[in-house]
Amino acid sequence: MINMIIAAIGNEAPSGGQLSGYNQLIYDGNSMTFGTEMADPDTESYPANIFNAENSFFVSSGSSANSRKFDGDQFGWNFGVPSQTTEDMLSDYNSQIAPKYDNVTYNRNILILWGGTNDLYFNQDPTGAYDRIVSYGQGGQATGYYMVVLDIIDRKQTIWEPGYSAAQFQIDRDIVNGNIATNWQTFADKYIAISQDSNLGANGAANNATYFTGGKVHLTTFGNEYLADIVHQRLLQIP
Repeated sequence: MINMIIAAIGNEAPSGGQLSGYNQLIYDGNSMTFGTEMADPDTESYPANIFNAENSFFVSSGSSANSRKFDGDQFGWNFGVPSQTTEDMLSDYNSQIAPKYDNVTYNRNILILWGGTNDLYFNQDPTGAYDRIVSYGQGGQATGYYMVVLDIIDRKQTIWEPGYSAAQFQIDRDIVNGNIATNWQTFADKYIAISQDSNLGANGAANNATYFTGGKVHLTTFGNEYLADIVHQRLLQIP
């Protein structure tokens, strides 16, 4: 049975509870994970807001990842890269993600994947987009990670790749999200259905300037806080 999101969202960054134990959290994704269009992605991306909720402080920043330590109990990495597809993430997995797994130091190694939207935008192939999410999730589990998968939210930019459109993206997004919803237990340990949140996932949600920037792809500062609150509350449910 799918655990759907039910969250009361306020106007502040995420709060209320911290993950127990000493955990490593790795966020992989595209510009949405990176925090594109934020003045300071290190503090305003959705992973950064979760880090902040865990009373984190900045440790270091590299070309491919920002690392943060949470209150002595959590350690996190943001591997989000603008324009990255899940295919790109798979190509980088063995060099970037797999070596981070450490079951000696950490109680839990949690890997959070948010992909698919750029696979649809660049490749226009919902079957391939879904299959790559499955491959990534199964690979993460094989490494030993507790695998968390987010699905695809709305997107309403005005310029698309030739032959593609917002209407076709919506059709393809529904196909990928439907497959994730039906089959997530075959490649993930937790599924966060952010597409079911009306402010982020409804068809047309990207037109709302409270949550999406003017390009109607990326999240605003508040939108990142809002998403972080949803994801954080679900992460707190990890046994």
